Amino acid sequence: MLARDRTDAEVAFYLGTIAHTRGADHAAVEYYMLAAEVTPDVAEIHNNLGNALLALGRVAEAADALSRALDLRPDFAAAWNSLGNVHDALDESEAAMADYTAALKHDPSLGAAWLNRAQLRIELGDHERAENEIGAHLEVHPDDAAGHNALGLVHQRAARHDQAINAFRRALELRQGYLQAVTNLAISTMALGRHEEAVEFYRAAADLAPDRLEAHANLGHIYQTLGRHQESAEAFRRVLEIDPDAEQVLPFLAHALMYLCDWSDLDSVLQRVLDSLKRRQATGESVSAPPFGIAGTPASPELRLAVARSVSGEIEQAMKGLARPPLPVMPREANGPIRVGYVSPDFREHSLGMVFQGLLSAHSHEDFLWFGYSVSPRPDLSFASYEREFDCFVDLGPLSFAESVEQIREDRIDILIDLAGHTRDSGLELFALRPAPVQLHYLGYGATLGADFIDYLVTDPVHTPASLAPYCSEALIYLPHSFMAATPAEVATTHYSREQCGLPADSVVFACFNAHYKIDPTIFTVWMRLLERIPGSVLWLREGSSTATRNLRDAAMARSVDPERLVFAERLDRAEHLARHCLADLVLDTRFHVGGVTTVDALWSGVPVITIAGPSHSMRTGTSMLSAIGMQKLIASDLETYESLALDLANDPERRARVWAELDAKRLSEPLFDTQQLAHNLETAYRRIWRRYLAGEAPRDLHL
Repeated sequence: MLARDRTDAEVAFYLGTIAHTRGADHAAVEYYMLAAEVTPDVAEIHNNLGNALLALGRVAEAADALSRALDLRPDFAAAWNSLGNVHDALDESEAAMADYTAALKHDPSLGAAWLNRAQLRIELGDHERAENEIGAHLEVHPDDAAGHNALGLVHQRAARHDQAINAFRRALELRQGYLQAVTNLAISTMALGRHEEAVEFYRAAADLAPDRLEAHANLGHIYQTLGRHQESAEAFRRVLEIDPDAEQVLPFLAHALMYLCDWSDLDSVLQRVLDSLKRRQATGESVSAPPFGIAGTPASPELRLAVARSVSGEIEQAMKGLARPPLPVMPREANGPIRVGYVSPDFREHSLGMVFQGLLSAHSHEDFLWFGYSVSPRPDLSFASYEREFDCFVDLGPLSFAESVEQIREDRIDILIDLAGHTRDSGLELFALRPAPVQLHYLGYGATLGADFIDYLVTDPVHTPASLAPYCSEALIYLPHSFMAATPAEVATTHYSREQCGLPADSVVFACFNAHYKIDPTIFTVWMRLLERIPGSVLWLREGSSTATRNLRDAAMARSVDPERLVFAERLDRAEHLARHCLADLVLDTRFHVGGVTTVDALWSGVPVITIAGPSHSMRTGTSMLSAIGMQKLIASDLETYESLALDLANDPERRARVWAELDAKRLSEPLFDTQQLAHNLETAYRRIWRRYLAGEAPRDLHL
């Protein structure tokens, strides 16, 4: 036991320093508090106490301790630097910048303050000044690992990943086991598509810091990106073991559980996600979460908009330092072509690529020039077909954000269209830099982006009814029919039998080929009740992971249904899949996140789809398409009506046959599959919004 005298206060101070260095901050706080109690007028003690408290997340107490240190020594540069870290943790950027500047005023050689200020400039998007400051620091301290790590961050934020990797590797040469550099190295290798290499770096980071939740969270994120959902869930659960209040990983854990169809505690995880977001929204805090990840939840339209705004705001802030003055109104010839650019990571073998290519082929080249900009880190052989369809096709993947924006500006694009929204690798960073005078979102995400840099959202009156319009940040372009690009697809000539596909010859076959993460326990329970009530019927699902298959079979058994009545369709290319699609009697849509291309495929194959008209965009795509094909009778208003409609059609073969015949007749007569008409409608919209821009008018809703 330490006595309460000055000598033991010195011992306590040094023990606290040792504990803090080892990451034992609870012990460090106790030692520093003891030292401060005995010798309350030593500024260094209060500074170190503040650092230890900040490491524990006790930010308000840390601020008090550091203020006490500065009361004792107003010229204490290290304490000013530490106070800057406190203000940075509180997202008080202006105060943090002032603190770091004060630290450097009192000690111009304080490297930590140089780097912290530069890192804050990176966070604020002021990349050029950050790079200059770091460069000046490295001229004096060329062997400072933290300096090279910070330089790598500047390159990383600007998407100069090769340069970033070189800087991070230099940091690791200078300091072995440097956790931040290892993590940052993983991020840049991942951005270049070197996935397995990135996994190894993330694993190394987790090994270096087994009790640091950030290391395990990063590992979970990359596993999720690679579709390794079991490992992803395990990593996120490890984060929650370290800190049960780490709410930031809950949306990602929920998404992993959805992919695995692991519903053991999904409801409680989702409830925590929504409660956390609502609480933060009510208190004015950031509600940042993956917008696509909450699409499959009962989140309200208001909450979805708040999340989208938060994420788009973060993108805009990160790009602030690369921003250039707005483009002037460019004079155009009276009848000159409008230059339209489509931006997507999915000009490849992807669901968006499947439906968009037909629309692109239908576009007029008389009044428009069509530019394609790929932002995919994973191009494939289908690139060639897009190169043929666009007037100009550019792979922006290898370019930095600044270089990509410069390319778009040089191409003098009038209207720039995002096709991905808040999905992976979308390239919204480019839109945040405003390379085109008019910018809009269409198709790939289909919901509000909550972004000040997106002027218009392309939709239709069914997909965005009057009740949903107030929760869109963009002006709305209402197409007269479904916004969905339902391009008629090639159907293979192969003849499939039910026997070949493991289906009963004479019983009802319900089908749902939506991705497994869209299946929720409640809708699955409805499906199982239908199987119970229709003797011999089966549910035909897409093939998924072995874990998801096992969990779905277990869920069927738990609902008193023979697991063998779930039939999983092996993966085939789209044309072959369409050839076997007509073996189903009815397609059952999911609930919170309904089918898109899967519904297009079913309707083109002539198979009726039953959907529910929900209150959010992710619940209304099926409703939009069925309305555009004149099959409103297949739209249910709620879950009870959905189940009743499915049951009635399954029990009544004659009525079912009439619905089949009606759908078959309407496939080619109704607007849904009229790609030429969709292209014409979009072009009409593009002309009108471009004329508005030239007239100096602000974006406003447009009804075609």
